[in-house]
Amino acid sequence: MFISHHIDPFDDKGGSYQRTNLLLRACTEIADVDVVAFHRGVVSKISNCRIVHSDYSSVKHKDPRRIDKLMKVFQPWDPYAIFCKDEYKVKVVRAVLNSNDYDYVVTRYIPKALECGLLEYARKLVIDVDDLPSDAFWTASFNAKTLRNRLWLKLMSINVKITTRRILKKVHFSFSPNPSEVYKYRSAYLPNIPFHQLITCPEVDFQKTSRRIFFIGDLDYYPNYSGIDHFIEHIYINILNKIPDCEFYICGRISDNELKKKWEAYQGVKVLGFVDELTKEYAESRVVVVPIYHGGGTNIKLLEALQMKRACVATEFATRGYRGLLTHNVDYLVARNDHEFNQFVIELITEEKRNKMLAQNGHEKVSENFSYPAFSGIVRHAFMELMENKF
Repeated sequence: MFISHHIDPFDDKGGSYQRTNLLLRACTEIADVDVVAFHRGVVSKISNCRIVHSDYSSVKHKDPRRIDKLMKVFQPWDPYAIFCKDEYKVKVVRAVLNSNDYDYVVTRYIPKALECGLLEYARKLVIDVDDLPSDAFWTASFNAKTLRNRLWLKLMSINVKITTRRILKKVHFSFSPNPSEVYKYRSAYLPNIPFHQLITCPEVDFQKTSRRIFFIGDLDYYPNYSGIDHFIEHIYINILNKIPDCEFYICGRISDNELKKKWEAYQGVKVLGFVDELTKEYAESRVVVVPIYHGGGTNIKLLEALQMKRACVATEFATRGYRGLLTHNVDYLVARNDHEFNQFVIELITEEKRNKMLAQNGHEKVSENFSYPAFSGIVRHAFMELMENKF
């Protein structure tokens, strides 16, 4: 059984959608799969994949009292004190599991698994962890409006880290997109990969492209918009001093019009919003930047840039999950501070040979190590070992 939360698992409109889609597809290559989707109107697009539930009735919960929120900090032994059950989801999952004898239950995200009460079925539960919940709390603390909330979120992050270890020790198996976060028991590294494997761009043509920098990401997500804000105010303005005709194009969903106006007040900055066809935007850019300083999981936008044969500059934080697979100064450039970020972008805008060398090396590395066959092979290998009772 495959459980999909809040999204259509056959959709591919964004990062979480795409990984869910890929994981489900890989599972169907191993066995018949029944899908429980807490999303209306899901229709299967795979012959051996059956939709057994496609609906969700949300229940409005009362906001917890301050004392109840505080008590959560002191209950790391109880996962459900932090990640509460959703009784509707629990009821649906229990009914499906009671009517069918499934070998495994596969789902994504620890909090979502607990919403469904899946620790009850831990012996057959396989979780794709993706973003660690502790990272989510820690990141949220940076955006908290009061000192009290900031402190509470940081304490919750520490608490959730303890809780996560307890949960992963119980479940049958887990996947993580970051090799440094793979749990030591019954787990495997499952990298994020570019979803559209066959789409790429010609190498950059310095005679035809403008001196354009490019970024893509969900601009309603704090790590993305805070990173762009920092990049413009502390890095891009210095690049403009050296390259006055430089441009910075930003692509992604954005609902904050004030933030959009703020960014576009800078010379050469253009916020495109959501774009269906990204190939054109990559093709007209010389450099892709990944100025990310907070968040969880791994930054697939980095891999997508290299797949598109575009040289990439990223922060050290943004390269988590790729160290050892991608190499600084060979496949991409990793900036340790604002000064290095500034210098690296200027180099790649002005030095054609260096730009093309990094873009080509990165493209080859991504094609070799971050392909769908590599992704599905890891899933297949894990389930084959599980079925052989090696764990």
